[in-house]
Amino acid sequence: MAFEVVAMIVTRHTSSDGELTLVIDETAGDFSVGFERMAWHTHADSLANLVDLTAAEALERYVAAILNSQKVIAVLRREECIIDIWVSDDPAKDVSHVTGDEHLELRYWDGRQFDCL
Repeated sequence: MAFEVVAMIVTRHTSSDGELTLVIDETAGDFSVGFERMAWHTHADSLANLVDLTAAEALERYVAAILNSQKVIAVLRREECIIDIWVSDDPAKDVSHVTGDEHLELRYWDGRQFDCL
């Protein structure tokens, strides 16, 4: 008999404009953060490898930075439909990969637009 491993949502945050839902989930002790129904996500242990913190501390710090509008969020749309959302480490590079029928919105959690390109 096969068992399906299911992720359990631990925390869900929705932006004040209702456009973004950030979820922290846990699967068999592995915590990750991403945007609801989108492919992009990152794992707590990966974040911890970048800084000198535990996985839990690194995840908490990363989520706080997103929610406090300290991270740029990329929202990729095609024909007004959102097709992906991720935290951008390099907005200029992300913009360069957009195809002709796509639009990339760069914003912060609080809804302010990122316009420093």
